[in-house]
This record gives sequence, C-alpha cells and structure tokens, in this order.
Amino acid sequence: MSRRSTSSWRSGTVSALRRAFLLASTLLVSAVLLAGCGGGGGSATTAGPTTATDGGGAQSGAYQGGFEICSGGTVEEIANLYGVAEATAEAVADVIAEAVSGGTPADAADAKQGCLDAFAQHK
Repeated sequence: MSRRSTSSWRSGTVSALRRAFLLASTLLVSAVLLAGCGGGGGSATTAGPTTATDGGGAQSGAYQGGFEICSGGTVEEIANLYGVAEATAEAVADVIAEAVSGGTPADAADAKQGCLDAFAQHK
C-alpha cells in the first residue's frame, strides 16, 4: 500500500467522522431546544376577558399579544418601555396595537382592546 492511498483513506474516515459528529451534535441541540419549548407547566400570564375573538369564541393572537404586553406593568411603565411620549392608556394601546397587529385593521383593533383590558385589570 502506498503512502498516498493511506492518507486518502484517513482523510475520508476523518471526514465521515466529522459529518457524523456534526449530525449527532445538531440532533442533540435540536432535541434540547424542542424540549425547552414544550408543554409542561402552566402559563405565566393571566387570561383576560374574551372580548376580541377569532370568530370561534377564542381570543385572537393579536388580542392576546396586546394583553400580554400591557399586563406587564402600569400604563406609565409600558409607555416608558416602548418610548410613548404621552403616558395614557389610549396612546400606549395605539403603539402596542401597531407593534402587534401586523398591519391589518382587525388585528390592530384586537391588540388595542387586549392592551386596554390588561390596563383595566391592572388597576
């Protein structure tokens, strides 16, 4: 056997081992990340009133997003966090609705209502 064929065999084996290691590492990291995102414990947020719905009685995602953001503090705290100059519930809810809605008027209205409902519960 010549030196050249031995070197070629080794590099092929090393490449195969590297690929196997990278594949195993990727699968392990993916499994850990998916396990962290999984079910388990309860929700840390409180449920708000079901005023904005998706037609089937469940709250829309925009409503839930607005409610979750605005339930994180007082009107003044959320206004400060999001850089809203006028610290009123309406002004903050408008900014949050714009951030959460994705540009559709129905989602903007739902997100604003979710935010206002969270502020009302926070009092």
